[in-house]
Formats: sequence, C-alpha cells, structure tokens
Amino acid sequence: MMKKGLGIFLIILMSSVCVHLAVIGSANITFQPLTWAQGLEMPIQKIAVMPFLKGKRPEDMAEMVNCPLERLGWNQSVLKEDAEKILTRMVQTAVERRFGEKVVLQAEVSAAYEKIFDSISPKTPGLLAQKLGQALGADAVFLGNVWRYRDRSDMAADAPRGAVVAFNLVLLKVETGQKVWKGTFDQTQRSLTDNILAKGSVKPGLKWLSANELARLGVKEVFKKFPY
Repeated sequence: MMKKGLGIFLIILMSSVCVHLAVIGSANITFQPLTWAQGLEMPIQKIAVMPFLKGKRPEDMAEMVNCPLERLGWNQSVLKEDAEKILTRMVQTAVERRFGEKVVLQAEVSAAYEKIFDSISPKTPGLLAQKLGQALGADAVFLGNVWRYRDRSDMAADAPRGAVVAFNLVLLKVETGQKVWKGTFDQTQRSLTDNILAKGSVKPGLKWLSANELARLGVKEVFKKFPY
C-alpha cells in the first residue's frame, strides 16, 4: 500500500515538473549581477518604476539604456497595443511587494515623467530614468523595454506556437546613472506537440497561456533572481 501511494506521489510530482518545463522550458531568461548595493552599502529609501518603452536597439536587443529613443524599433505584428502599459503595472506591483512604502506611486511617476520628457534632449532611456529619479527624489529607478507581446489568438491559424513575450528590466542608480542590474525575459510558448514531456498522461494538464499570463510569469521569474 505504501509503495502504491509513493508511486502515485511520484507520478503527480513528475507531472507538475513536466507542465512547468513545457511552459517555460525554452525561455531565454538572463540576468546581470549587481555591481552596486551588494552588502547594502547604500540602502534604498525611495524607488520608482519608469513607464516601459516600446522597442529594442537593433544591434543589441539587450542593451538599450544609452540608445536614442528614435532608434528603438519594433514589429507591430508581434507587439500588442498597450503592452508597455500592461508591463509597467505588473512590474509596479512586483516592486511594491518587494519594497512596500518605499515605492513611488505610479500616478506620481507618470506626472513627473510627462513634465521631464519634453525637456530632455537627446532622449535616451537611461537619461530619462535618471532625470525622473532626480525629480522624484528616488535612489533608484527601474526602466524597461518590450519588443514582443502577442497572444496566440493573434497569430496565423496554422502557426505552431503560443503567446510571445520579450522584455528587458534594468535597475538604474539615480546618483550616477549607473546600470546596476538587468534581467531579460524572451519567451515563445511552444506548441504542445513539439514537447515530448507534454505527451501521454501529462498533456491534458497543459494549456495555452495568454500574453498577459506569460508576462506575469516572466516578471515573476525575473524577480526571483533580483538580489534585494
């Protein structure tokens, strides 16, 4: 009886692992370690999340802090309308869970961002984040960019893939403008039939994710590696 119970437990456990791998197993998730604040030499008293930007730097999609805004490009066919606003809200929520009352409210951030946007030239994400942080009196600012965000339902009927989401998230030290941490999430949910782990008894437990669900998963995965 004990062996039978153990066998059932192992089957459930393996099924859970397989489902997780089927969803994010092919994700491209990378992180840049902190070069500042290890050991909390400068505790954060106030932190803000700048509104996400659309697009990526053509030469290097993971590097956009110093790229002029007009050079950030994207393909509208794989970028859902308001994707940047959706990700901004998700990251704001994640940062509030981590830092609590130290986080500047998004309404306050948006008001300050609108005021400084037209006064800066040339406009780069890094400079915008630094000026925003100065205006808010923040120690650090999160800035991000999104270049892929699309639901499976928006794809061609015969497309063998699910939702797609790709974004960068950077933490900037306001005092110096230094990029101190970066996380990247780039994921296309694979066709279930392409994954051998999804076959057999595990397959019925799988589902196609929406872009919002995949993005929430991405934000969660990125913050798992955030060292604060």
